Amino acid sequence: MEAKFELKNQACVMVCCFGLVIAVDIAALVISQQDHSECDGEGSVMAMDTFAIVAGAIGISLGLISMILALCVCKVEDPSDTENIKKQGGWAFLTSLVFLVISIIGFVNYSDASDSCKQTPLGEVILAWCIIRIIGACCGCCQGGVAMKGGGM
Repeated sequence: MEAKFELKNQACVMVCCFGLVIAVDIAALVISQQDHSECDGEGSVMAMDTFAIVAGAIGISLGLISMILALCVCKVEDPSDTENIKKQGGWAFLTSLVFLVISIIGFVNYSDASDSCKQTPLGEVILAWCIIRIIGACCGCCQGGVAMKGGGM
């Protein structure tokens, strides 16, 4: 018995671009592991390095879950398959809200940090993560809402 899995159209684009989608999450995880003494005790909601770890881990986790759902669970092979399009739209909307909340927390953390912490790679990657993810969250909310309404993706 042979399992056959073919990547074409949107699935191929999704798999090929996955590294780009989670690049900022990987950067946040890597930079959070470096020593940034300027950021010790900084952050009003949580420590700056802890935020980078949490944000990066959540970003990668939600990205993997999204890919599995889109490729396996709620696969859309026919544009008239509105049920799975609505399911994918609901997931996009939900993950976008999660990223929106985490980005706002990150902006609050960043704004309360000292100038010396903001100028470190950790401060810069947190700001970059928040900007990239909040823009993506706004787009995802719109796209997910349209898909859930039945307008397609």
